[in-house]
Amino acid sequence: MKLKWDIGAAYELFTSLFVIHNPSIFGVRPSWAAGVRSRIPADSRDIFTQSLPFLKSPLQWVHSLPEPKNGATVVGQLESINPEDVLSNIAPMCGPEDEIGLFFRGITGKGSWDEADICKFEKLVEPPAGKKHKINIDELSGWLNCWAHPVEFGTGFIRGISDYYESFFREEEKRIEPALQQGLADAQKKALSLSTEDLIEELSQGIKSDMLSDKETVVLMPSFWLGPLVMLADLGNEVGMMQFGSRPADASLIPGDVVPDSLSTGLQALSDHTRLKILKLIAKEPLTQVEIAKKLRLRAPTI
Repeated sequence: MKLKWDIGAAYELFTSLFVIHNPSIFGVRPSWAAGVRSRIPADSRDIFTQSLPFLKSPLQWVHSLPEPKNGATVVGQLESINPEDVLSNIAPMCGPEDEIGLFFRGITGKGSWDEADICKFEKLVEPPAGKKHKINIDELSGWLNCWAHPVEFGTGFIRGISDYYESFFREEEKRIEPALQQGLADAQKKALSLSTEDLIEELSQGIKSDMLSDKETVVLMPSFWLGPLVMLADLGNEVGMMQFGSRPADASLIPGDVVPDSLSTGLQALSDHTRLKILKLIAKEPLTQVEIAKKLRLRAPTI
């Protein structure tokens, strides 16, 4: 497996947008995230709400951008695309020849969708036997609406990204760029002493993915906003991508916060009597989930 590197605030523009629309996943204060979202026009916020669960961060599209890969480049490149073509350019897994790409283009051709289309999509993405994959119908419905009305989507998406960049991200990328550079340098240093497989496991904090395991080449990009999670993408031609969290331990995700995220999250996790009891038990000896449940007289799923 070969290793390549990439870096750019352009990745962070989309990642931060995804985070502020999913604050609970990333431990961000919902009120603060709502305040940032309020700077985006209402119709564009609706389009983001519909598209982000499936779009997340368009890593493939950002990877193809010219240097410098920053917020201004994202806005400029989007504004150069016809609104009706924006979605087909940035959407993942929607190549002109693959089945999923043909499916979504069929929705665009009809200008509408129905229950039969939902069933067809579920069959297209049906996981291998023995694996679970539940589709959120509400999220899928929003995504299908985007494909059914591509001009409306593209117009609102371009305007929304431009407003988000001007109202928030232009200053934010100045704050996070030094941390991205340091995150890249630290990861490249680790790569000198680790195999590619071990490096991926180290940077992802233990995640192993089938999407990357069979790739000939993996592109790695540091992220301030994503930590401690990762985001994966398939570039095709035996190339995979992984955006890994690289926010410093003493830094806060929210600009201006003086309490580091790691400390805040740790204290929140400890602010529960049951969790403190569990820590007290496992500090003495290793225990399984079932053993802890018996000692505390609680159900195993609760533990």
